Order: sequence, then structure tokens, then C-alpha cells
Amino acid sequence: MLNRQDIHSLLEKAFNETANGMQKGKFSLSLSILGADGIFDSMDAMSFLTRLDELLSDAAGTDIVLAGDDAFSSEATPFKSMGTLAEYIEAHYAQD
Repeated sequence: MLNRQDIHSLLEKAFNETANGMQKGKFSLSLSILGADGIFDSMDAMSFLTRLDELLSDAAGTDIVLAGDDAFSSEATPFKSMGTLAEYIEAHYAQD
């Protein structure tokens, strides 16, 4: 399974593979993903999440879908920042 360091590394890799222009190499857990301060528009966010799903699934050895119903049924979205997304992934997919 995945540990916190694995998750952070995979988030950074997915970010760097999908970020446009000047954003590349500027990964931080405090980066806003969506919304007015978000680093991604809706299409780039979907590309990022799709790539992250692939990387996480490969690393975990099981299918992982971050944009599933449970992610959107929560009052607090896990897609607010890279840090909240990391916490969500860790809570759902990390090694016990």
C-alpha cells in the first residue's frame, strides 16, 4: 500500500506532468487545486486527477478513482488544495 511520502511524491509527479508553463516545478501542498485561487482550470484539473489516479493505481496495485461519489458527498471537498487531497488519499488508501 501507500505511505504519506509515496502519496506526496505521486502528487508532485502528477502535478509536474500536467501543469502548464510556469507552474511546473512549483509543487507545494498548499497549492489550491480548484476555485478562484486554483492552479488548474477544469480541463487541466481533470487531466491532473486522471494522471494521479493512474499513478496511484500503479503504485497501490489496485484501481483508485479519486473523483468518485464519496469524494463529492463530503461537505469538505478533498480537492481544495494539494494538502487536503493528500490527506484524503492517505485516509482512504494508505498503509495501516
